[in-house]
Amino acid sequence: MKWRTIAGLYAIAVSIFMFWIWMYFAITNTVPFFEERPLEMSLHIAAEMMTCMALLAGGIGLLKSITWGRSVYFLGMGMLAYALVNSPGMYIESGMTLMAAVFPPSLVVAVVFIVVPLIKTAKGDF
Repeated sequence: MKWRTIAGLYAIAVSIFMFWIWMYFAITNTVPFFEERPLEMSLHIAAEMMTCMALLAGGIGLLKSITWGRSVYFLGMGMLAYALVNSPGMYIESGMTLMAAVFPPSLVVAVVFIVVPLIKTAKGDF
């Protein structure tokens, strides 16, 4: 399987998971920190939904070999990397270290899915 396909599937899977987890929190009325910081969390969720849309569009674009797919994929991956660096702080400050522990390994995987395609793009193989 080509890296382009693997990256596209990864972007779509992450997009679906991010969307699903926020919908679960909304449906069960358990959005973290919403009661303490409703505006901040509303904007945070909006940014994460924008990340989901970019990842989904980029992933589909890669799988269908659409010309803009690669650019949107890298945009979405950059947004994801930012979210994975920024989000743990909320959980660490609240003493929720187990939840925060999910983010570093996810960031490592995301960085791999940024760096490898960048190298392959430079070689004309992505």
